[in-house]
Amino acid sequence: MGKATKQFEDELGNYLELDDQRVLMSTNSCTAALNCACLLTGAGPGDEVIAPSFTYVAAHQARDEHGSDVAVGPGHQYPHVIPPVVASTGNPL
Repeated sequence: MGKATKQFEDELGNYLELDDQRVLMSTNSCTAALNCACLLTGAGPGDEVIAPSFTYVAAHQARDEHGSDVAVGPGHQYPHVIPPVVASTGNPL
């Protein structure tokens, strides 16, 4: 991590008024951020991580790397995940 990254994190943390209990971490890509999110939430084998099937592959790579599953197809009317589509899978929101 370079000086510019550290400065960015510090300034953004100050702007967001983060306290000592909350951490801000910048990543080099959305794939890395999604991977961190899976790690931080403890997502693993048997857990359901709901993601749209019509998305960049990174969302599914991060989910698959941790052994989680469930992709929700967008259907014909909606290109994103919405409660009725998720409900149709039998998974609670």
